[in-house]
Amino acid sequence: MTDWRDTAKAVLDELDKARRMGPIIPASALDSFTMAVVRWVGLERDPGPLVAWLRSDRPITSHDREALAQAIEGSRLEPRKKRRGRKPNHDIHGTAVAARHIYRRWRRLNDERGIADYGHRSEMMDEAILMAIEFEQRDGVDPEAVRELMERPASRRK
Repeated sequence: MTDWRDTAKAVLDELDKARRMGPIIPASALDSFTMAVVRWVGLERDPGPLVAWLRSDRPITSHDREALAQAIEGSRLEPRKKRRGRKPNHDIHGTAVAARHIYRRWRRLNDERGIADYGHRSEMMDEAILMAIEFEQRDGVDPEAVRELMERPASRRK
């Protein structure tokens, strides 16, 4: 491989391998008591799944009780701060994160293989965006909006 375009095939192969592996968290784990506690204490701060579990007739083990006690003791849950401005478009933001990952991986593979990509990085970024849109299966996403988001400084991407 001597062309920067050939490395894209290796990146696509890695993406296909990741897609075949399936989700990181199995669906059965999402319904567990521990996952309900994680969703309550974690980023979501959503007590709904935990409350539903506690109100159900499902058994709670002593390990689960201890996990809940530690979560209650350790968390000082404050309400989420309301953000000002427009709400982010999750499709565009998710695609931009995936495109950045693909682009960085592509650049790393080119560097490892000694392939010069200087002067082609803009084309590579456009291709990475298209690969991310296809991989994420987000058909209605505008590639130009994703590109604009990717070019923003990290502090302004939120």
